[in-house]
Amino acid sequence: MKDNPGISLSLCLTLIKHNSIAMMQHNMIERRLILPVVIIVLALQSLILAELPYLGTSSVAHAKLGRKGKYTESPSEMHYKEGKAKYDNDDLDGAIDALLQATYFSRNGYYPDAHYWLGMAYMAKGEDKKAVESLERCVSQSESQPIKAYLALAEIHMRNERWDECRGALDSIRNPEPKIRQQIHFLEALMYEKRAEVEKEESSKASYLSVAESHFEQAMGLKPWKWVKCWVMLCECKMKQKKWQDAIQELNALIHTDYGGSHFPIARVHKDIGLCRLAIGDHQGALDNWHRALDYDKRDAEVWLQVGMLLESERHYSSAAKNYKEFLRLMEDKPDNRIAHVRDRLTKIEHMLAPNETNPQRPGASQYMQMQTGERMKTEYDLGDQERRQDQQEKQRKGDSGF
Repeated sequence: MKDNPGISLSLCLTLIKHNSIAMMQHNMIERRLILPVVIIVLALQSLILAELPYLGTSSVAHAKLGRKGKYTESPSEMHYKEGKAKYDNDDLDGAIDALLQATYFSRNGYYPDAHYWLGMAYMAKGEDKKAVESLERCVSQSESQPIKAYLALAEIHMRNERWDECRGALDSIRNPEPKIRQQIHFLEALMYEKRAEVEKEESSKASYLSVAESHFEQAMGLKPWKWVKCWVMLCECKMKQKKWQDAIQELNALIHTDYGGSHFPIARVHKDIGLCRLAIGDHQGALDNWHRALDYDKRDAEVWLQVGMLLESERHYSSAAKNYKEFLRLMEDKPDNRIAHVRDRLTKIEHMLAPNETNPQRPGASQYMQMQTGERMKTEYDLGDQERRQDQQEKQRKGDSGF
């Protein structure tokens, strides 16, 4: 009866009808009460007719219709929304706490979306082990293909130099759409580039960089290219292979595109062009591009250092010293092994420019010491003059007495 409200109402109506007939037949009620009983019976019959669309439906069907009201949201959903909002606002600790609560209150820990964003929060904090555990739960619980989780897993494995696991996560994505395919190529390019960085054998390093360049080009898709970040990294991959002319050509093409917007890395592009110009011997071109880079970003210590070293190589020591000082100012309190070397170079340049000022000299006496010394000398002179006068008077007395 509890599972089917239509049956319970019908049974109730039947009982009321039988009771009313029995009561009327045995004259147990007065005639004036018959009319109210009939009204009640008609009202219950109308209620049953209203419930007819739902008669025979199961409790699952009623659940699909959903409940409407102020307190229908489950605690799991509330914590999930709270955690996602905190993640979007870069409150990673708060996001982790809320998302853990969302998985705790969900039945049997089943909440794929909560596990995904929990993994992303751990990933942003650098807690890769916990991130992998949460993302793998998302993969195991997802009904559809969890592409974003696979991409995140590949990135985590790559930065921990687990090459096979990174490749496995990317290969798990089946029949990707063109945009997803581009992201896969981009991550593969980053993986091979990172492998080249840690590889000691030159032949293997060159091979990895060549494969990375190919993946960067496939990640860009068909021309005209619009993915600025990937384009810049393609140029820098060519620079690592000392393909200076190809890199300059691509960087110049990148500058003249209309896809940059406010986030276009114009300073970085000019810095890269300057490095390429320096490599082919164009010092003036290198300086021009580095100065343009500083026009857009004066906080780039690397550019100040490059300009300083180039000017020192051309024996423009005074200008080189200014750039070295700016590099040291920007790199203050940062762990960098080049700081000590730059300080040593700056000291040598300053000594060469003003040797007399840099040599250690005996400090001169202060004005107070000079005054004190003068008074002491005057006192000593007065005492000596008084003693000389007394000696002369003594000699005169002796001469007057005839001795």
